Amino acid sequence: MALISALLVGISAERYPPFGVEMFEKAYKLTDYPDTFENANEATRYEHALKFLDKFVEEARVRGLNRPRNLLEARSVVYLLRNKTYADRDPLPKVRLQRLADELLIERAFLDRIEKLLADKRQVVFQGPPGT
Repeated sequence: MALISALLVGISAERYPPFGVEMFEKAYKLTDYPDTFENANEATRYEHALKFLDKFVEEARVRGLNRPRNLLEARSVVYLLRNKTYADRDPLPKVRLQRLADELLIERAFLDRIEKLLADKRQVVFQGPPGT
């Protein structure tokens, strides 16, 4: 795939940016974007990555951001994410947590505990056996 990716970059780097499977898989996890199947061929993985980058650019536009403007710039952001972990994601701003606690009429400490559990375990069971 590296050869095909390199050739496509030669056609249009902005439309066909370089591709690295591990780098994109990490970005999918960090952004909660669905991953491709493990047994997917490289062409399918590259097509999936291009759709991810398209969505990334569209989300930036919808949010009023002026970057990334094209797939190559979006791929650069993915490259920068390669050393991040799920725990590195910014937690909910404290103001939003307090507002949520006020709306739900629950203790702020309870929400803080849930936030820590989600950062550590990525799931919380509130009632009943796990998986229900």
